[in-house]
Amino acid sequence: MNVTQQPDGPAPDTAPIPASLQGRTVLVAGAGRHMGLAVARAAAAWGARVVMVGRDEARTEAAAQLVRAGAQDEVVVELGDVADSQAAEQLLRRHAGFDHLAITISTGASASTIPATSQQAARAPFDNRFWPTYELLHAAPRHMSAEGSITLTSGSSGRRPQAGFGVYGTLHAALNGLAIAAAIELAPVRVNAISPGGIGIGRTRQLIPHPGQARDFGAIAVALMVNPAITGTIVDVDGGEFLGAITDE
Repeated sequence: MNVTQQPDGPAPDTAPIPASLQGRTVLVAGAGRHMGLAVARAAAAWGARVVMVGRDEARTEAAAQLVRAGAQDEVVVELGDVADSQAAEQLLRRHAGFDHLAITISTGASASTIPATSQQAARAPFDNRFWPTYELLHAAPRHMSAEGSITLTSGSSGRRPQAGFGVYGTLHAALNGLAIAAAIELAPVRVNAISPGGIGIGRTRQLIPHPGQARDFGAIAVALMVNPAITGTIVDVDGGEFLGAITDE
């Protein structure tokens, strides 16, 4: 019987996915806590130079110390409000040539159902989160690598609407729509969104018992950065929220 001789060493790489982020710069907007901090830590652990953007100096500096503890490259703190178009433009220009942008801005607002939330109150989550995200999407392609990526943050209520989440479900759905539209219009820059569940809050009718953690979000953010084939995608990181029976309520 004839046996085909296999060449020595590993098989050729058919999926050119980088093994690290070494030599890359990752900007994280909203990096001072929660999911933004998790993205910064994961990117730094993968070898990236990380720029942590936040509005609160003490909180962002404290977060940067955590990131530096596991970093292989430089960790830079930038303070400012990316909702300000001029400030956003200056920030991006200072780090021109950066490779990846993760937008994890929190709302800092309170809203619930449509009947219970006035128009003024309903505007606040959009002013605090949607429009700053839009501003960064609008400006970033002029300053970043064309081979890079932008990752937005939405939420599970945008994919699976539930009573009681009318305003935030609309916000999250709008962010998902923005990500898909931007993936088409900003190509070849890749744009995706991560749709988390109640990370750090509690399980709400999940399919699996694992309670969502910020590091779950950070791991997916890095995976989207390094995989050159993914764009225009919404990734659910929610344990099957609203689809199961496991809950902390």
